[in-house]
Parts: sequence; structure tokens; C-alpha cells
Amino acid sequence: MDLESLELVWSKEYKLPLVPQHNNPWIYCAYIIEIMRRHDLLIHPECLMAYYRKCTVKPGLVNRWPGSGGVTSHDELIGLASVMGPKQCLEVLNYLDRNFGYYNNIQPKPKSIKEFFRYNLYRMPYLRSYLSARSNRIVFPLGFFFFCALVLIDCLFGKDSGGHLRVWIMLTHLSKKHWTAKILFKIFDTVLNVRQITLNKCLGDELPMLKIKGKENWRRVT
Repeated sequence: MDLESLELVWSKEYKLPLVPQHNNPWIYCAYIIEIMRRHDLLIHPECLMAYYRKCTVKPGLVNRWPGSGGVTSHDELIGLASVMGPKQCLEVLNYLDRNFGYYNNIQPKPKSIKEFFRYNLYRMPYLRSYLSARSNRIVFPLGFFFFCALVLIDCLFGKDSGGHLRVWIMLTHLSKKHWTAKILFKIFDTVLNVRQITLNKCLGDELPMLKIKGKENWRRVT
């Protein structure tokens, strides 16, 4: 990794790779931290915890940036769940369950049914499965089915670099503990390689300012 390009995505205030020039700090931070780990560059956990606390509106309801940054999206929660520990992931999961999937840090209580469904993250059922797994909770068969469907549809038919990266970061973390995720990750890796879709290309599409030297594989085989 080019350390000069790392400075371009670095937040000196929070000492994290939050990519300040964009409005997706949690998910981009998750991508970059994983690449940093591959190059033996580590993040201080206390920096992540401090940032989480500053972004927290109430337990489980989290802003993009301290002070807001707009409505927190599902991809931001994927990023959050990828860099935070089980306790923080469980806080988000419990908040979602208490509010039947409604998640809006700007307007915590929906003013209409239309607003309730617009900001309801249970429209992406795989998100709850990921949060459950990262919280060390049981993932029920139906939730696992939805997650498998997401992985297969994305690797077979997906054309969006951001979509590939979201699946990649989830599989990266889940495959460390779950053998089923390891199998899915092998399928994902194999199919994307056949389609000639590389991690370098997807990262370049999403984060062109980040210069990575050498080829990065989807799976880090050790």
C-alpha cells in the first residue's frame, strides 16, 4: 500500500481512514482497515471506540459522522459491524429489533407509514443476519438463506463495484469463524475471478485516491 495515498483517506482528527472527502466513513473505513491489516498496518481499537461514542445518538442508533452527516444507510451499518466488536453490533441489532427495522438517526420516530418503510432496513434481510453473526448470536435458517442468496446473486450477476465490496467485507469477517461462510467465500472468489472482476478494480472504482501496490486477492489465503 502506498502510504502517501493512505494520507489522502486519513482523518487526522479521529486517527482513522474515514475518507473525509466522501460521506461513507464507516464502510470505507472497513475496506481500508482490512487492506491495512494485510500490509501489517494496524488501527488502535480505542480510536474506533472513541469515534463510535461520538457518533452515537442513543445505544444502537449511530450517525455517519459526529453531529450527523445525513441518514445512516445499510452499507454504513455493514461497515460499522465490520470494525466494531460484538457489544456494539448487538446494540445496533437490538435497536433495529425494538423499532421493527426502522433506522433513521435524523428522525428517530417515523411520521408516516411511508417514512417507516422508506427507512426500514429489514428490506435488506441479510443485514440482520450479518449483525447477528457479528454479535455472536444465532443466525436462523431463513436469515442464512437470504445471506446466501445475496452472495450468489452478487457474484453471478452483480455489476456494481460497491456491491462486490460490501459482500467481500462481510465474507472476510464471517469466514474467520463460520465454516459455511468459508465455503461461500470460495464460491464468491472463484466466480469473480472467472468473470475477471478483481478486488483492485473494485477498490479503484470506489476509492481511486487509494493507491495499492501489487494484486490484492478477494480471499487472503494464509
